[in-house]
Amino acid sequence: MDYRIDILEPDSDINVALDDLTREFAPLYTASWVNEKQRIYGKPFDMNVQTFAQLWFTKALKIFMAWDENGKPVGYLIGIPFRPLAYNSHVFQIEDWYAGGDRLCEAELFRYMETAVRFMGCDEVWISLGEQEQAPNLSIRWREASRTTQIRYTNS
Repeated sequence: MDYRIDILEPDSDINVALDDLTREFAPLYTASWVNEKQRIYGKPFDMNVQTFAQLWFTKALKIFMAWDENGKPVGYLIGIPFRPLAYNSHVFQIEDWYAGGDRLCEAELFRYMETAVRFMGCDEVWISLGEQEQAPNLSIRWREASRTTQIRYTNS
């Protein structure tokens, strides 16, 4: 199957942008939670719409989308580019991705992201993984420099 991958950018017309976000991205984001992430986090889906939209409208949040040959959205990868506080680098922090279990679609999303972050000036990619998730294979241009552990604590 061939996929069209592109970055979902907010339109200058806020109504068009919200329609794009609602029509293209939101159903997949919900599906990823219901199908995969709810069992990992043990929480119901409750998107922080205000913060998400604000980050996207200011282009601080990047959404890469995959569409199938019929134009149906089938995958996404979202992340945030930033500069670490302690050293000089430009990081693309991958926050989440989903391809409905389609490994080819997932690989295409990561391949597109790799190219795009070079144009953003990023020289590092950070990925947080759940216990059952495996790191995606990035191209040979990227090498694993180190691993850190993210621990999630709750008081509920």
